[in-house]
Amino acid sequence: MVSERYAVPTAEIESRTDRELARRSLRVAFMYVPVATLLVAITDLKHDLLLGAAIFVGAMVAAGVPRLMWCRRFDAIYPAASTRWRQRFAAVTLLPAAAWGLAMALVAVRYALDWTTIACLMATVGIAAGSVSSLSPRVELFRRFVSVLLLPALAAG
Repeated sequence: MVSERYAVPTAEIESRTDRELARRSLRVAFMYVPVATLLVAITDLKHDLLLGAAIFVGAMVAAGVPRLMWCRRFDAIYPAASTRWRQRFAAVTLLPAAAWGLAMALVAVRYALDWTTIACLMATVGIAAGSVSSLSPRVELFRRFVSVLLLPALAAG
């Protein structure tokens, strides 16, 4: 049994958890960009859907900016609006994941079980695996992230 003297208030635990989430996310705000660029370079996407792929890479760059800014502004925003910070962080994390998941589903429909689909699927699974370390402070967010990332491809396949 833990003495009341050593108990950490719930608000303090939440703050520490979210601070760690922001810190870890600074490193991965733009993680989709090199992965998407590599996939375009090594698959048939560069021949078949170059304009769409270029727009998608640009969208992933644009999606990384709000996540990076939101994490950098943690100390300025969080003390006055912790719930708002958490909700917006979830949005700037889940929306690009959903876009990636939808793109993966479109690739799966277009290419069936071709090399392009397999390469994109391997990258998607790698992104999901990598999210364990960055999103583990908030397990529920991690679960939602993996769901919006992987379920579209499963539904398309």
